[in-house]
Amino acid sequence: MIHRGAVAVLALGSLVACAAREEPEPKFTPASRMTTPEERVPPEANLSQHERSLSALTNARCDREARCNNVGAGRKYENRAQCVAKLDDEGYSDLNEDNCPLGVDQDKLGACLVSLRDHECGPPLARIDDLRICADTRVCVH
Repeated sequence: MIHRGAVAVLALGSLVACAAREEPEPKFTPASRMTTPEERVPPEANLSQHERSLSALTNARCDREARCNNVGAGRKYENRAQCVAKLDDEGYSDLNEDNCPLGVDQDKLGACLVSLRDHECGPPLARIDDLRICADTRVCVH
């Protein structure tokens, strides 16, 4: 009988000792959290300011495509990666470094990104300059 009591005391002591150890809770970020275009560019990527601007445009356009239900199985783009790849492949010839030698005005780019985010889903945007506010004459530094 004493033997069983000692085992019970030892088991209870072990449980208390384990429960007393404090380990920090792991930090989780919900997968559904919206991100800014800057957060989507990997920090290790050595992109120029011009390349970051074009990346922000692509991300904003793909955000719009997703919002307008054009991303997913059987849709215009099978997934976000395909959207990004296709829009990057099409390029931004009007905003290239030859046409925009002084770079992209970040305030005007911001206005363009807001316009892309808020643009209705009805008419397709075949080119970025389909939105007047995003045309190179407005976005490039002059």
